[in-house]
Amino acid sequence: MTPIKSTLNPYTQTPVINTPRPATPAPDNAQGAANPQPAADTPRIEISQKGRELSASRSSQADKAKSNDDIDDSGLPDTIKGMLKQLRELNEQLAAQKEQLQAAMARQDLPAEERQARMAQAQGTISTLTAALSSVMNSLNKQMSEQDLSDEQRAKVASLIAKYAS
Repeated sequence: MTPIKSTLNPYTQTPVINTPRPATPAPDNAQGAANPQPAADTPRIEISQKGRELSASRSSQADKAKSNDDIDDSGLPDTIKGMLKQLRELNEQLAAQKEQLQAAMARQDLPAEERQARMAQAQGTISTLTAALSSVMNSLNKQMSEQDLSDEQRAKVASLIAKYAS
């Protein structure tokens, strides 16, 4: 019988059981030589689907932060900057919903009822996002009037809005 050794994972403090693995014989054919198998004692790391999604969301958050650099560097008041970022985010969500609507319309392999349901859901979300865009835009106009922005600042706001408007 083979002895079983255990240690604690230094990151999670959970037990890790180390069992010796039998050595795999060397491949006899040329294909095996071209694609060598990892050694028996080589650690193998697998990332779950949830982990891949989390990693992707973190990198997309970093990309979003970089994409707002032009707003942050605009020299506009913070309330205006926040509203511009909201407009940008809503425009991105609206574009994604429009893509989903187009995809649902193109799915001829789905039953008609399911396709209609998906289209209705996307259309409802599009309506909600459009209303939110309108509300934020009205608030932005009100803030711009209250803060008495210069013509140069107003032009900067307009260029930032136009940059990502859908």
